[in-house]
Amino acid sequence: MKNLLSLTENLLTWAQLQNKGIKIDPQNICLEEMIKSVFRSQHLIAKNKEVLLEVDCAAEIEVYADANMLETILRNLVANSLKFTKLGGLISVRGLEKDDRVLIQIEDTELE
Repeated sequence: MKNLLSLTENLLTWAQLQNKGIKIDPQNICLEEMIKSVFRSQHLIAKNKEVLLEVDCAAEIEVYADANMLETILRNLVANSLKFTKLGGLISVRGLEKDDRVLIQIEDTELE
């Protein structure tokens, strides 16, 4: 049910973007907390596939972005990784500061 709700929200966001009817509300967001929130929403799927979800992001890293859009992007990328990561794999999301930007890396691998 949660996955269906997530899909519906994503479709609504996409439709609003297509119609230019979505309001962008950028703000400072703690990236680590956002990643953890996305992981909580995907926890059951990861548990069923025995996939380990790992956050590698310093607590002080903040991004200036629209929270709903950032969450949607991260959730879609993590959900896609979960779909294609084999049983017992690892999905790692890293947040790295580079100059005046933040780089977000998502990696999915098999555990050895």
